[in-house]
Amino acid sequence: MLACLVPALSRPLAAQESQTALERQVKAAYLLNFTRYVEWPAAAFPDSEAAINLCVVGGEEAMPDAVRRTIEGRRTRGRSVRLLRPDAPAQAADCHVVFLPAQMPLTDEWLASLRTTSALTVGEGAEFIRQGGMISFVILEQTVRFLIDEGAARAAGLRISSRLLTLAARPGPAGVR
Repeated sequence: MLACLVPALSRPLAAQESQTALERQVKAAYLLNFTRYVEWPAAAFPDSEAAINLCVVGGEEAMPDAVRRTIEGRRTRGRSVRLLRPDAPAQAADCHVVFLPAQMPLTDEWLASLRTTSALTVGEGAEFIRQGGMISFVILEQTVRFLIDEGAARAAGLRISSRLLTLAARPGPAGVR
């Protein structure tokens, strides 16, 4: 399924006006699909019926709206997917995926707080990985791609599928934002 989705999501972004809306839709689809290729420790869920909580922190309302539309009615790994909007790191204890947009002012504090959890941290820009994030969206040749720090994910008790790892971009010296 991921193999079918990547070509559609990887198409070059169009005109500047619709670029941000398309970019948000692509990122929202990736966030949902990351949940299909990451294994959390059993202790991350209170029971086998518990939802996967996808948390979007801060930022403008457009990104949470794109995520809400993308996950509505969807299931992953036999679980429903629920959108949460924590305002502080202390409110993110139930998050399984935490998206921290690039304009997030306290990214370092959020990442430090989340290191003691089994949350998959997803951000934007190559710098996010250097700050300790696990997956980061980057733009390569006008295409939304992602970088993965498998070691950071493993340290949190997460296992990322080799299928997802092979799709990750390799950081390069130029053209990444």
